[in-house]
Amino acid sequence: MAVPFDATIRPIILGIVGDSAAGKTTVSRGIAQILGPAHVSVLCTDDYHRFNRQQRKDLGITPLNPECNYL
Repeated sequence: MAVPFDATIRPIILGIVGDSAAGKTTVSRGIAQILGPAHVSVLCTDDYHRFNRQQRKDLGITPLNPECNYL
C-alpha cells in the first residue's frame, strides 16, 4: 500500500549497534529492503576502519581501538 507524502512527517534516525557478527548489517539490509532504498540511508562505520583485518591482526588491535578508526 502506498503511503501519501506528508510534509509533517519527520525523519527517523535509527542506530544499530552490537558486537562483531551480531547481525547489524543483516538487520540494516532488511530494513532497507522493507522500506525501500529511497527511504533509507545506511552509514556503515566499517567504512571508517583505518586498517583491514590482516593489518589489525598484525598490529594486535581490534576495531574497537580508537586508533583503528578514522573517526
